[in-house]
Amino acid sequence: MVNRLVPRAETMLRISVQPAARSIFSSPDAQGPSLGSCQPHNHIMFLKTHKTASSTVLNMLYRFGEERNLRFALPLGYQLGYPLPFNAHRVKGYRGPRAVEFHIMGNHMRFNKPEVEKVMPADTFYFSIIRDPVSLAESSFAYYKEVAPAFRKAKGLGDFADDPRKYYDPRLRNNHYARNLLWFDFGMDHNANFSMALAQRGVAMVRRYFKLILVSEYFDQSMILLRHALCWPLDAVVSFSLNARQQKPSGIGGMSGSWVGKAAAAAGVSVRGGHSQAKTPPNLSLTEEQREKLRQWMP
Repeated sequence: MVNRLVPRAETMLRISVQPAARSIFSSPDAQGPSLGSCQPHNHIMFLKTHKTASSTVLNMLYRFGEERNLRFALPLGYQLGYPLPFNAHRVKGYRGPRAVEFHIMGNHMRFNKPEVEKVMPADTFYFSIIRDPVSLAESSFAYYKEVAPAFRKAKGLGDFADDPRKYYDPRLRNNHYARNLLWFDFGMDHNANFSMALAQRGVAMVRRYFKLILVSEYFDQSMILLRHALCWPLDAVVSFSLNARQQKPSGIGGMSGSWVGKAAAAAGVSVRGGHSQAKTPPNLSLTEEQREKLRQWMP
């Protein structure tokens, strides 16, 4: 879906937010250029993809929603049924198709549009975020090394890239992390053999269901586009980086004890270091040939 993007997302996430006594959404000098007479979107569905800086985006939504007293579609448990396709009954407080007005949905799920439509209003703004497949593979291998059997068997990412099918068994639990993870998160068949026709159908589906797709390698630029698409004030999209590789956070932007911190925990945001405490860092070195093989494995 994303091909040959040079900048890395980690280099793009430079904006930091410090806790302040006054609302970050109410400073009159931080609204940015006027967006005309448009009305801010309050019904938002964010497909939170894996290892794409999506936690940063979700925390922006949490802050915006908490400030405006909006209702979030939160999971009954850890996530919204992931890795199973999303089902509306996985939402806490769901009482039937649109019986309760939810404003924002953004926790990890495997996208299933008909079920999402049972929860979210008809005028919901859908968006998501993607990442260069090789960068995604590096991050996924580091994070899911002990979770995905295909990664666990490989000595390093280069070893996996040389012959992915040697290690990959689609029948094993959690191996979806090792192939076409974005394709899987968007609800498509990540084990399908690649073809241009398949790619075109995937792109058509994304264009049909989503109003905007962010690119993590161009995170700052994506935030500007998102701000205009949502008709939000500029300071509503000021963000901070979470879950960066090798980071050991002690909390979430100073929000650990707040409702936002609890919601972030429900989203799967690490607040105790988690995978960053691995005993031995995985080998992520790749040759150019191996990088190209990964592009073919995770197009």
